[in-house]
Amino acid sequence: MGCLSDIDTALGMYYAAGTSITPAELNEACKAVTGPSVSSHLVDVLFTIFDENNDGELIRKEFVHVLKSKTHAVCKNHEN
Repeated sequence: MGCLSDIDTALGMYYAAGTSITPAELNEACKAVTGPSVSSHLVDVLFTIFDENNDGELIRKEFVHVLKSKTHAVCKNHEN
C-alpha cells in the first residue's frame, strides 16, 4: 500500500488547491512515483475503481474512501 500513499502524496497539490484530478493528471502522478508512464488502460482501470460518482475526475474523498475500504478488506483477509 506504500505506492498508493506515494500517489496520494504526488496528487497533494491538486487536493490542496481543491481541484479534482483528471486521467492525464493521475498518469503524471503515477509517472512521478513509478518512473515510466502508465498505460492509458491502467489509468482507465484506476478511474473505474476510484471514481465513485463516474464524473471522469477524482476528488480526494473518493480516492481516500476507496483506499480505506480496500485496505480494510485486505487486512481482514489476512486475519483469517
